[in-house]
Amino acid sequence: MLRDGDLVARTDLLGFHAHWITPEVEPRRYDTFFFTALCPPGQHADDQTPEAESAEWVDPAAMLRDERPALMPPTIVCLEDVAAATSAAGLVRMRRDVQVIQPVPVRHGDGWAMRMQVRP
Repeated sequence: MLRDGDLVARTDLLGFHAHWITPEVEPRRYDTFFFTALCPPGQHADDQTPEAESAEWVDPAAMLRDERPALMPPTIVCLEDVAAATSAAGLVRMRRDVQVIQPVPVRHGDGWAMRMQVRP
């Protein structure tokens, strides 16, 4: 596809940020990858996607303050990372070993909680 459109992949503008797997106790499971990206000069991102019920641009810190209970743990953790970043370019260019995170249920008082577990 890239060759047909005389395009190149700008891997310098793409970062691999996180890899989460839904806990084994969940009836619906996902193996999800999170990426960061910068738009090349002159291009603009849009929020048109068939993969989401809705899409919009938000301030990560505001999203964490306002919507935290409705967000899933992987989203919360990634938003915390984005909100703490000093720049978008720094976040995208950060190179680290991304480990697979698969939460596991643990007893906590009278109820249950999830503990983040890094898989080998």
